[in-house]
Amino acid sequence: MFPSAALNDTDLRRRPNPYEKLIEKLAALEVFQRQLRECDTQERVIEITADHVRRLVPFYQLGFWMVDPERLEFVPGHCYPAAAARPLQEVVADEIGDGTFAWALQQTRAVLVNHQRTGQTLFLNGLSTRSRTLGMFVGIIHPDEVRQLEHARELLSLIFLGVTYTLENFQLLAELKKQA
Repeated sequence: MFPSAALNDTDLRRRPNPYEKLIEKLAALEVFQRQLRECDTQERVIEITADHVRRLVPFYQLGFWMVDPERLEFVPGHCYPAAAARPLQEVVADEIGDGTFAWALQQTRAVLVNHQRTGQTLFLNGLSTRSRTLGMFVGIIHPDEVRQLEHARELLSLIFLGVTYTLENFQLLAELKKQA
């Protein structure tokens, strides 16, 4: 007799369905994609993304560094919590200074690195298309939560890919309006 044959209906009802969490995440991703399509500014795209990402992963600090096309440098965008903007800027400045930021932008997926000075675990995800670099997502996560992040990494990659193309569309639209 197979071990599963010994299970009765009550046992089956108590066992969690392994697909339930996946279906919940996919449904949340669908809502997120709809919200992105309804955005009218790049800032709103970033705000919605930050809210969604915080629901998926317990980053205790996060921020978006966007490329300023005129100054050709990364400038801080949305930071959460707002009080973390200054310390997060210092961490990012260190990562830019030692080349980690540039290296992370060249990667095809998000990377986890340890900040040399603070020992914090950083999640870096470049926001780049084939034709341009738009920015970088930076999240700081408690070391005890890194395992949870490993499970969410692929989903975050999908989220940031969609966000990157949405942001690029805003920039292309702005370029077209300038030419008109």
